[in-house]
Amino acid sequence: MRLILLLIFVATFFTGFAQSISFGNKAKIYLVRHAEKGPGEDPLLTTDGNKRAGDLLRAMKNKKIRHVYVTEYKRTQNTGDSIRLQLGIDTVHYLSDTSCIDLMNKLIANKDVNKSILIIGHSN
Repeated sequence: MRLILLLIFVATFFTGFAQSISFGNKAKIYLVRHAEKGPGEDPLLTTDGNKRAGDLLRAMKNKKIRHVYVTEYKRTQNTGDSIRLQLGIDTVHYLSDTSCIDLMNKLIANKDVNKSILIIGHSN
């Protein structure tokens, strides 16, 4: 819930900022949960998870994504690998916590104002 509220704030901030200096297009933030994972503490994706990651690539390929934000866990990184490799998009790692402070700092540091980004996270 905190992540959703933070993302709404970020989208509002970025949109308001973009309008105030007349950049034109508004930021688009795509937020997805990692694909199906195997068992264990830091598992890879399952076969179904890899298929879903491919579906994500097909859905995002024309969205002009600038960065893919992933956590330190393999499942989020693997979910974004197809996009990163096929489209040549940089991956930015952020810490998965409930404060989202690191994510905010990375968004600001990478100047993703008025840009389309993909954030791959967790259900919590």
